[in-house]
Amino acid sequence: MEKFPELNTWHVALLRAEFKSGVVLDEQFKPVTDNKQKIYTKFTQADEAFAVAKQLILQNPDTECIIYGHDEEVLYYLTPQNITHINQTV
Repeated sequence: MEKFPELNTWHVALLRAEFKSGVVLDEQFKPVTDNKQKIYTKFTQADEAFAVAKQLILQNPDTECIIYGHDEEVLYYLTPQNITHINQTV
């Protein structure tokens, strides 16, 4: 699996997975099977990553997204169940 990306202090990384199984998905929504697949999408702002994650889940309701901070801390865990109720606070 792809190594966690190097991020600056305010940058974030978005990871996608199948909601029911937890299988990590690449940027093309294909299950990750090798190191060459890109699983993290880097953003310079958390609000941009949040908006993209929300749109991804609304378009692909069997998907969950995790947004990580530069220190690999989970900032958001977004699912089909909580995406309409969660407020962005980063």
